[in-house]
Amino acid sequence: MPSHDYWETACKNGKFKHWESEYPSPELSAPAASWFFRKNARALDAGTGGGNDAVFPALCGLKVTAIDWSHAALQIAEQRALKAGVKVEFQVGSVLDLPFPKASFDYVIDRGLFHLLEDSECRFTPRNCSAC
Repeated sequence: MPSHDYWETACKNGKFKHWESEYPSPELSAPAASWFFRKNARALDAGTGGGNDAVFPALCGLKVTAIDWSHAALQIAEQRALKAGVKVEFQVGSVLDLPFPKASFDYVIDRGLFHLLEDSECRFTPRNCSAC
C-alpha cells in the first residue's frame, strides 16, 4: 500500500480527486433505494478518504463512523458532512488496527481501500474483523 505520507500529501494538494466520485457508489445506493439498511444501524467506512461514502449512509439514517489515517482527508470529509447536515464520527486511525470493540458495526463500507493492502496485511475480513 502507498505510504501514509503519499496519502497525506495527495489530500493536502487536492491530488485525490481521480479516485473519488461525487456520487455514492452503486453498492451503497442500491441497498438504500431498496430500504435494505435498518434505521439506526451502525456502519464503519473503512478508509473514508474524502467521506462521500460516509455521508450518504448517514443521510439514509445510519450511524456512521469513518476512519482514515490521513488528517487532510478527514478535514475534507468533515466539511462534506457539515455541508450535508449529517453527523458522522470521524477518527484518525488504521484499518489494520481498529480501535473498536467486537460487534461495533452492522455494515462495513469499503470503496478503494482493501485492494491496496498487501496479502500480509489482509487480516480484515468479515470473519476476523475485530469490530464486526
